Amino acid sequence: TETSLQPSDDVKALYECCDQLRPSLFRLASDSMDDDAALAQILAANDELTLVLNTYKDLMAGGKCN
Repeated sequence: TETSLQPSDDVKALYECCDQLRPSLFRLASDSMDDDAALAQILAANDELTLVLNTYKDLMAGGKCN
């Protein structure tokens, strides 16, 4: 069964907020080059955020969810 997806205004706002966080993560990573543990956490957070943002974009582009 396929269902058409229409994100709520809250979901759209959350996506935009998360997307705007990405430059901050890159700045933090750049500032944390000397701290391997902090850099690893920042890069892991960036990977998770990127995965979520890409999943949202894919769902919205297809407009369908199985």
